[in-house]
Amino acid sequence: MSLAVLVLLVLLAALALVAMLGTVLVVIHDGRGHLPPEESEYAWTPGQLPNRPYSSPSIRP
Repeated sequence: MSLAVLVLLVLLAALALVAMLGTVLVVIHDGRGHLPPEESEYAWTPGQLPNRPYSSPSIRP
């Protein structure tokens, strides 16, 4: 193998290692995929429910 190809392979391996370490650090810093709970805009009450399922056909007289 020529010296130029060997240097290129070493540089590519180093770049891949840096990319993998950077990815791991970003995931750890981000909270490992933890999402905070969504806040409701207003409180839910049972009176807001429809009297029949949304999937049922709408029959109007």
